[in-house]
Amino acid sequence: MNLKNTQLGFLILAGGQSRRMGVDKWRLKWGEQTFLERLVDVGRQVAAQTVVSLGSRQTIEPFDFPDVSIVRDSHSGCGPLAGIEAGLRDLAKHRIDLAFVTACDHPEIGPLWVQRLVERIGTHEAIMPRDGDRFFGLTAVYRTSLASTARAMLDSGEYRVQDWIARLDVRAVDLSELQSWGLDLRALNNINTPTAYQDLGKRDRWQKP
Repeated sequence: MNLKNTQLGFLILAGGQSRRMGVDKWRLKWGEQTFLERLVDVGRQVAAQTVVSLGSRQTIEPFDFPDVSIVRDSHSGCGPLAGIEAGLRDLAKHRIDLAFVTACDHPEIGPLWVQRLVERIGTHEAIMPRDGDRFFGLTAVYRTSLASTARAMLDSGEYRVQDWIARLDVRAVDLSELQSWGLDLRALNNINTPTAYQDLGKRDRWQKP
């Protein structure tokens, strides 16, 4: 089945400082691939363009994939919202309407996650999982036109992704509904501590389409 969507971008956030893990999370391996390599492979399967967003202070590019674009935060030290803004802005320049956003510490995200969210966004500005009051803004699909609203928040000194999400027209999908779509909720866990990484190693490598 061909899942590639010509109106979709795949944005990987890799600009974090990995304080709790102690090493760059994109370097971690699961199976034979690094987290970043796994996610780039997903992007290649589902999207017209894959983008990796790096922090403005990162001086070493973490990979050599000629078909992947690299963008850098325009607002230094402002967290994932700055990475989202940079990625959405880059994709919008290429006339791509939607972007699936994930972080490099979510190696269990697969093509089915992207497909299920994209096909259900409808006319909303974004679609993402929700658990009670918690929105999973780093496992979500956004319209690339939202780069301007993210930029406005950053310019005003507001950096929280959750505050940005609160201003958007979001379709929130509860966890039970995600499961009914055949999605494994473990993909929502970010692997950001040594303990979480050890637990991941005990599980079979992701194999689903």
